Amino acid sequence: MKASIPGVLATSSFLLAAMAHAAPVLDQEHAPPFNSAGLSVADDRTQIQTFTVGITGLLTRIDVKIARGAQTVEDLVLGVWSATSSGVLLYELVTVSVPPSTVALGEAYFVSIELGAGAVMVNAGAQLAITLDSLAGNLPPFEERWVVEIGGQYAGGTAYTYIPFFHFQQLEDWGFRTYVDPVATVTTIDIKPGSDRNPVNPRSRGNIPVAVLSTAVFDALAINPSSVRFGPQGTEARPVGAAVDDVNDDGRPDLLLHFDMEQVGFICGQTSASLSGQTIAGDSLQGSDSIATVGCK
Repeated sequence: MKASIPGVLATSSFLLAAMAHAAPVLDQEHAPPFNSAGLSVADDRTQIQTFTVGITGLLTRIDVKIARGAQTVEDLVLGVWSATSSGVLLYELVTVSVPPSTVALGEAYFVSIELGAGAVMVNAGAQLAITLDSLAGNLPPFEERWVVEIGGQYAGGTAYTYIPFFHFQQLEDWGFRTYVDPVATVTTIDIKPGSDRNPVNPRSRGNIPVAVLSTAVFDALAINPSSVRFGPQGTEARPVGAAVDDVNDDGRPDLLLHFDMEQVGFICGQTSASLSGQTIAGDSLQGSDSIATVGCK
């Protein structure tokens, strides 16, 4: 018996993890040597640092080694994006503004930036990017701009600078740290219920179904459908439809979600996809599984 869920805009086997609220742990870190160089963050350029997620869970905090000028009045804007290994930004996941009044004058130091309600579910092995932007001016005597300190090489990613029409790699990487609340328990979900291979044609249009299965210890109806995201990183597409249906005939109601294929953004050769979200109580959900792309020749 299928029933629609109001308030939600109107694919395969997944692992879905319900995550308890624990203290975040340090995941990625790069600390430049003492008295390293810096990169300007201003209205004429964006600084980018790619990194590889090491812990599956909720990305809650990022520290960056930054400094501001004596006349800085514009906020620093930190963003988190899904990205390619070459620093091409794909999807913006969250942005947080840092007022200059919260950063002390002087040498660059690690400033902690809490993502708060914008905390993002991340999967181990995923390639993401941190961006730094500002509307601050970048003219002599250079007292308005922000600076992010760089030095040495970070093994899991690369720093880039974007100036309109130019995108180039830096020789050294930022000072930064990422903190993640790790995933705790796991249960099962099903992309394209009834299919064993989970075939996906990246060129197809329409919707792809993903069922979250209830078990003896997990109620899929406890999920807040509007919080769910699905795609290559588990952050891309919002559901365009949701319904209650016992898709595996075990007598338990499951949550059946539909996603727009164009918003999901599958690419030929992709072998996995991910889903993330939260329960109504605020516990975070994450999962991933293999897919088989077809129709790519």
